[in-house]
Amino acid sequence: IYTLSLHDALPICDGRGDSDVDLIVLTATPEVLLDDTGWFALLGADARLVAKRDFGAVQERRLRLSSGLEIEVGVARPE
Repeated sequence: IYTLSLHDALPICDGRGDSDVDLIVLTATPEVLLDDTGWFALLGADARLVAKRDFGAVQERRLRLSSGLEIEVGVARPE
């Protein structure tokens, strides 16, 4: 992993039920994260995959915790 960035963190603090956390991971080997689910627990022991999306250069994994918090993880090469 070259970079891990937290984006749009302000909505987390606004008390809305639909707030989420947006992370961007830049890595030379995105397939390692995209093909494995073991790292989900690093974001929460109860994190589960609820969606996958392909944005071309960025692949998204959307996770949900039992609290309802959603974590959107974008994975890409640092190009």
